[in-house]
Amino acid sequence: MAAFLKGIAGFAVAIAVVVFALANRGAVSVIWSPVHSPAELPVFSLVLVSLLIGFIAGGGMVWLNDMPLRRDRRRQKKRIAGLEKKMKENDDARALQALPGNEDRDEGK
Repeated sequence: MAAFLKGIAGFAVAIAVVVFALANRGAVSVIWSPVHSPAELPVFSLVLVSLLIGFIAGGGMVWLNDMPLRRDRRRQKKRIAGLEKKMKENDDARALQALPGNEDRDEGK
């Protein structure tokens, strides 16, 4: 169901982008530097490229801000794996002690 809703949302965004592009086909003069001559670009391309750059920059900031959380999660997973291994070893040792004929080992300690 979630994939279906994502597909519908993606289709709606694609339709909105196409409608926006068709409505803003007018050319605008962009001066990149004082040395070069101005470039004529459609308005929609400037807006969509600006949105894309903002989206990528925002995603990069989120990724950088989440680095400590990901590092802590990796450390916790390693610690949990180590503790689970210790628990399994302890359970195995208790199971061996509970076997018949191993009572004299406990008395010798």
